Amino acid sequence: MIAKTCKAVNREEFEKLYEQSRVIDKEAYSEEFKGSENMARARYEKCMEHMIGVFNEDNNLIGHMVIFPISDGLREKIYNSNVVIDDEIEPDDIVDCRQSYTLLVMSVAILKEYRDTEAIKLLINEYGWYLIERAEHIKEVIAETISTDGEKLFRRLGFKEAKQYKDGYKLFKYEV
Repeated sequence: MIAKTCKAVNREEFEKLYEQSRVIDKEAYSEEFKGSENMARARYEKCMEHMIGVFNEDNNLIGHMVIFPISDGLREKIYNSNVVIDDEIEPDDIVDCRQSYTLLVMSVAILKEYRDTEAIKLLINEYGWYLIERAEHIKEVIAETISTDGEKLFRRLGFKEAKQYKDGYKLFKYEV
């Protein structure tokens, strides 16, 4: 297995990564959190290089961390919301990485058959390198969690609970 930041070099590679990431999302998330196909595709097309992937020996995506540099307006919307935000995130909410920004961890998911392997460790290690490479521009990292596993992961990564939504899900924050 190997982890790396996904940078689609051509349309064919983009389509393969996108389809594999949607398979992972469909397995990992309930219908409520899958988001619309059109909105997901639009965000990926704008920002595929912000997906960290774990790949098996056949170079197929088996897990991912989807992260977006977001606008201050979206950051405020997330902090002021009473529910987890997903489909409300427009491609225009994703900002240029050469400016100061908040990083939103949108999704962390691994295919079931790989969950008891080193996949999560590889994913988190690559996430660390991603942060190091971009540290001068990242103001904070936030993540909305919808599971106890997500909460445990972000607590282990040093995130602090920033708020609890009315549905019981949580927003976590990490100051860079």
